[in-house]
Amino acid sequence: MNQVSNVENADVVALTPSHLMSGMVLAKPLYTSTGMLMLNKDSELTERLITRLQQFEQSEDSTMLIYVHETL
Repeated sequence: MNQVSNVENADVVALTPSHLMSGMVLAKPLYTSTGMLMLNKDSELTERLITRLQQFEQSEDSTMLIYVHETL
């Protein structure tokens, strides 16, 4: 399920790691709950990164929302 976000503009969507696809680009930097930078804005997601984000989400036992540029 895609959730349109008003973070910066209408081409940004907030997705959970299970809905990410390889090639998507981060619209915002991604931080841990303690404020540690995980990925910079404009990072392109790979299958490996998506798998690691899914694993991190499970280890934290909380839902992550990751802001990416919407692709057509």
